[in-house]
Amino acid sequence: MDFDLTPPTGVGPLRIGMTRHAANTALDSLRDFAAISESDRPGQHVFRLSGLMISIHCVLDEVLAVAAVHPGLADRGTGRAERTRSTSSRLP
Repeated sequence: MDFDLTPPTGVGPLRIGMTRHAANTALDSLRDFAAISESDRPGQHVFRLSGLMISIHCVLDEVLAVAAVHPGLADRGTGRAERTRSTSSRLP
């Protein structure tokens, strides 16, 4: 599955500023129900079979940040995971 990364607005169907309910629905659409990871946390993050983790960060009822992290794409020599993150420029 391919995901459109559109910093600083979102990842795939997840967008900064959407409601938590809409984000939960979008996050569920990214879940592979044939192989749900034990690490999945509905309403927080999804782990794909490829190792990609997609997470949302909400305050009250609004998504303030979306992150897509693939630990298998570690920076050579540092062990840091490659991270693509979209964050809101608004302060809470």
